[in-house]
Parts: sequence; C-alpha cells; structure tokens
Amino acid sequence: MIFYSVEKNLVVNSSKTKKIIARFKDGKFETKDPILITKLKPHFKNDGIDYKSLNYWKMRELAEKKGINYHKIKKADLIKALEESDK
Repeated sequence: MIFYSVEKNLVVNSSKTKKIIARFKDGKFETKDPILITKLKPHFKNDGIDYKSLNYWKMRELAEKKGINYHKIKKADLIKALEESDK
C-alpha cells in the first residue's frame, strides 16, 4: 500500500521505541507490512479503499468479487473481512 504525505521527506518514529518506522521520499511511502499499514492508515492518505465509507450493498458486491461469504453477516464483520482480504 502506498501512503501519501504533504511533507516531501517525512520521517515517522514509533512512539514506544522511538525508532524510525516509515521514511517518506517525495511525499510517498510504500509498504506491504500489515502491522505498519494498520498503524499508518488512520494518519495518512493512502491508495486503498475506505470500506467504512461504502454502503452495505457496495461492500457485498466487493465481497462477492473477492469470494468472501457475505450471507447473514453484519456490516462491521464484512468490513473486517474485506480489510483482511487486502492484506
């Protein structure tokens, strides 16, 4: 997933360990680490889909395309399943 920043060369440090976890070059940072994605997703714009903003029927269509069982499932559980399928 690609994250975008307003600042061109931003460095993101961990609040616990004080080590660098992300280094943006020209306002972009790309990673495939699922733990890092969950940490950065609420704070930076990204190229992924924001499933919470979609309505239930759109999410069902996406779930069907990805082969996720969507019958008798709550919206919150469907969001979680779709986010896990992106990882």
